[in-house]
Amino acid sequence: SKSKASKFFRQASPPESAFRNNKDDSQSRETAIIIPTHLVPSHPSLHLLMEVVHSIEKYILGLHPKAPIIITVDNLMDNSKRNRAKNGLFLLDDEEHRKKLELYLEALDKKFADNDRVTTLVSEKGVGLAENLGKAIDILHQDTKYMYIVQHDLPFIKMVNHTAIVKTAKEYPDLIRIIRFNLYGAVHGNYGCSIPDIHANGITLKKYKKWSDQNHFASVEHYKKDVIPVTKNANKVFPEARLQVMANKNCTYYGPYYYYDEQNYGGPWYKHLDATERYGAKLAARIERGDVNVNTLSTGNLKDLKLNQINTKELLEMGAKALK
Repeated sequence: SKSKASKFFRQASPPESAFRNNKDDSQSRETAIIIPTHLVPSHPSLHLLMEVVHSIEKYILGLHPKAPIIITVDNLMDNSKRNRAKNGLFLLDDEEHRKKLELYLEALDKKFADNDRVTTLVSEKGVGLAENLGKAIDILHQDTKYMYIVQHDLPFIKMVNHTAIVKTAKEYPDLIRIIRFNLYGAVHGNYGCSIPDIHANGITLKKYKKWSDQNHFASVEHYKKDVIPVTKNANKVFPEARLQVMANKNCTYYGPYYYYDEQNYGGPWYKHLDATERYGAKLAARIERGDVNVNTLSTGNLKDLKLNQINTKELLEMGAKALK
C-alpha cells in the first residue's frame, strides 16, 4: 500500500488530541522526544530505530510514559555531481533508494499506526537536520517546555535521571538551556568555560564550549529563540557547525552543560551504531561491495579505516574493481 509520506506530514493525531484519555495531559506533554532519521542501508528494517526508542523507555528515568515522540524523516538529497562528491557516503536520490525509502515509510506507518504518542514528519525533499528539527519543534504542543533530541543510531546505555534534570532546569532557568550527554566519557578540561558547576538534585552539570547535535536535553524556548534562527538559512548544515562557532565566541551563553550523575560519572551515556555505515568495518564492507565510490572518501574516512586496522590500499583496490 502507498505510504502516507508527504511534505512534513503528520502521521499520528495532532498533539492537542493525542492524550485526550490521559488525566494529566500537561505533565505528559512537558517533555517531548525528537528522533531525526534519514534513509540508511539497513532500511526498511526498523531494528536500529527501535533500539533507540527502547533505550529511551529503559534509561530515561522519570520520563512520562506518554511523552510525545516525533520521528523526522529527511527525504533523499539530489543525486547531483556536487552531492556525490560531498555526500557520497549518504544514500542519494535514485530509483532504488526511492523504493527503499517508500518501504521504510510504510514500515513506520505500520509500526506506529496505533500509537498516538508518535508523530512522523517526512520532508518533501532532502533539507538536512536543522530544518527537520525546526519543523518538528513547530508542531510541539504549547505545554511542551523541554525536549530530548536523540539521534537515530545513538541508543542510551546508562540510566539518566530525567526527574532531576527537569527539576534542575526549572531551578536554574536563566543558566540551563542545553544539557549534553557525552559519547566518550568525561570532557577534557581544555573545553571548559570557567563557569561554576551546578550541583543540584543529585546531579552535576559542567559547562563546556564543545557543542554537538548528538543526544541532548534542551529547552524548547532556547531552540526557538537561539538555535533555529542561527541555522535557518543554512541549507543542509548540521546545527553543530553553526552553534560551535557561537559557543566559541560566547561560551557562557551557548556552551552546553554536560551531565554527570551522583557518582560524578560523565559518560559514555550512549553508543554509536553507525546506521549510515560511514565508519570502520561497516564502511569497508560497503566499499568491497562497490556501494561506495572510493573517489568520494575523505582524508578523515581513510584515517578512520586505518585506525580500525583496515588495509586501506587493498580495500581501495577492491572498491575500484567492484565499481567497474
